[in-house]
Amino acid sequence: MKFLLIAARLLSACMILAFAADSFAWQPLNQQQSATSPPSSVQPSEVARKVGFRMANWRTIHGDGAQAAQDTIATLQGIGCEVKQENHGGHVDIVFRCPSWKAINVQDDQQSGQWRQWLVNHQFETVVLNPAGTTRIPTIKVRLADWKTIHARSAEQAQSLKETYELIGCEAEVDNHGDHIDVRFRCPNWNTIGLPNSQSAHVWQDWLSKSGFETEHDHSADGHDHGTDSHTGHNHDGHDH
Repeated sequence: MKFLLIAARLLSACMILAFAADSFAWQPLNQQQSATSPPSSVQPSEVARKVGFRMANWRTIHGDGAQAAQDTIATLQGIGCEVKQENHGGHVDIVFRCPSWKAINVQDDQQSGQWRQWLVNHQFETVVLNPAGTTRIPTIKVRLADWKTIHARSAEQAQSLKETYELIGCEAEVDNHGDHIDVRFRCPNWNTIGLPNSQSAHVWQDWLSKSGFETEHDHSADGHDHGTDSHTGHNHDGHDH
């Protein structure tokens, strides 16, 4: 726990917050670089990269000192979590959750890996959009060439679906037609998503296939020999994931 809080403090101290669309973009800076100029090692890229995360239930961790606790709270709030602080005399408890998917936009593989590890250390569920080609986590390739429209059961579910599709690099829109709500989405280019483990990868692949996506799951990180599973999507009404 002490290690995680120290890591949070270091991350918080070397990152700046910038707004990008509706999500947060955190950019680690070299200590010798100005906060107003981008890192010289980052080159423009057309490949979208982000680290998605959520935590459905409240989690409590102990603050290791007042400053470390404040650094952790600032980081959690900065990425959009609900955070509460509880003082218990001799120590501070940090209570937090993030029930809906949110994403941190990153500029390169190094940032992606750093944020994913920090989130995993804090027990968030994670999804990495277009991880490094050398990644050892299970991955799925996804594509949906044409626009697809599904009916959502409620405004809340429509927004949840939109956020999930955007998380994996799709274009997504919500259309309210009074008597029903449509979610429209597409992903014309192949994207790769990295998942925490093989079980999660299979759950995501099944859901994406049922949502109409073409999918390919690379088993090289599963410890199996059976190569790649390819699924072609079919029609499926809106469901939460």
